[in-house]
Amino acid sequence: MTWAAPAFIVVSGGLWAATFAAADDVAQAAVVHAGIVVLAGLTRLLAGRQDGIDWYLLPICLLGPLGVPAALTTYLTRSLSTLEDSEREDWYDELRGRSAFRSDTLASDAVAGRVRPQSCKRMRSAVEIFRHGSFRDRQRVLLWIARRKDPSLQELLKQAMRCDDTIIRSQAASLIVRIQASAPTRGNHGLRV
Repeated sequence: MTWAAPAFIVVSGGLWAATFAAADDVAQAAVVHAGIVVLAGLTRLLAGRQDGIDWYLLPICLLGPLGVPAALTTYLTRSLSTLEDSEREDWYDELRGRSAFRSDTLASDAVAGRVRPQSCKRMRSAVEIFRHGSFRDRQRVLLWIARRKDPSLQELLKQAMRCDDTIIRSQAASLIVRIQASAPTRGNHGLRV
């Protein structure tokens, strides 16, 4: 963030403060508000394609004097944040359920409400469940994988193949075959288990 956002916030805040100190009627406040909207347009033109400038211009233009503290709070929050804009956008996409990665973790699916984990203090990874979990927990993870039918989860099924329980291993092998059979083939008809 550069000079445009804080300068606009300070100037518009000063104009509103001066207006309330000296204004006799609503007409003068409306003229000042129109001037601030014009100033916002000029600031937008001068700032060019500066990322996030609209976060500061819109509250002041839409809310008038109430927008100044809102824009100032937004500016301070975004400038003190340790997240970059791209990281913040990735986080928003993950919250919306539009993650860029097909191999999402079981924990993110549980947070999104697509899977109901048993209540516990700490969410365990599926690999940890296959290594040390109860038979019932292992069954739940296999059921979750079976419902997703996602070929990218085959690595997780290979972890299940290393489980000490023969039933879990046979169900994991069956799921690998089912997922590979339902996946579109690219000329390779051999199954890799």
